[in-house]
Amino acid sequence: MTRRRPSAARLDEIRITGLSVSVDEIAEGAAGIAAPSSTVTAWSWRGLVLGATSQRVQAEQSRLAALVVDGAHELSRVMGFGGEPPA
Repeated sequence: MTRRRPSAARLDEIRITGLSVSVDEIAEGAAGIAAPSSTVTAWSWRGLVLGATSQRVQAEQSRLAALVVDGAHELSRVMGFGGEPPA
């Protein structure tokens, strides 16, 4: 398996939007939407990820992305973080 590092521009976009969308990057026909989650002590390497077919994600990307972001924020809240994730 080959791992490609995201570009600096892509990482900046993810930091700004709080969202990562991948369509057909790892495997043809597969897509993922991810949002980071934080804890009381610090921003961490946690997140909520939704995997689906590329066709489904492309057809409903806005709605699915909003659900993932909301879910990640709820996960942060349950884990004890009460504010917005740090920028």
